[in-house]
Amino acid sequence: MLSKVADRIKECREDARMGVDDLAKILGKNRATVYRYEKDEIENMPVEVISKIAVALNVDPAYLMGWTDEKAPFRKNEPIAQLDDEHAELIERFDALDQSRKDQLMNFLRFLESGTGR
Repeated sequence: MLSKVADRIKECREDARMGVDDLAKILGKNRATVYRYEKDEIENMPVEVISKIAVALNVDPAYLMGWTDEKAPFRKNEPIAQLDDEHAELIERFDALDQSRKDQLMNFLRFLESGTGR
């Protein structure tokens, strides 16, 4: 029997009318890995993966995890699947960084937004 997480990933992907290949591209994984998520073949899925899936499918991670039955959106912005190539590349490159570099980049972006970095 599939876990609630596996069932909900597949359900939400299908509700979003997103193909396995599309989700795989967003996650930076191959299609076989996405199928493994949906067939509950991966134990202890990392939180980062659940979070990326939730953003991509525009659903609250708590719903994917089975902690709530309320299928609320993840955020009000467009899901990643509808971003242009430039934005998708930014997300992929950010995700490839280690946490220290992510923190540095976020601090730099805040600096630029503050107006003092112009």
